[in-house]
Amino acid sequence: MADEPKKQTVTLEELVVSNLAMTDALAKLMIAKGVITDEEFKTQLGAERANYLAVTDYVWTLWCFLQIPRHKGSLESSWRFPRIFSTLQHRPVAGRAGNSAQ
Repeated sequence: MADEPKKQTVTLEELVVSNLAMTDALAKLMIAKGVITDEEFKTQLGAERANYLAVTDYVWTLWCFLQIPRHKGSLESSWRFPRIFSTLQHRPVAGRAGNSAQ
């Protein structure tokens, strides 16, 4: 029982800062050791950022849509989440910085 670590509550801000510091340190270490180049890192980071923005924009739009009251049996109530979310990674968001929306 003495080996169990004390459970401590952390704030969301502390969790985000900790995650950011670990990610930053890992990226800098990989670049310094030559595992990846700075250019490769920036290219991948831009692609990931665009994907995350597309997902958050889509989820926000979907959440807003689901707030609209509907009658049972309407076309909208027959939507299925897996079909909607399976298209997320291929959906470009126009007008976002770092996004190559075509």
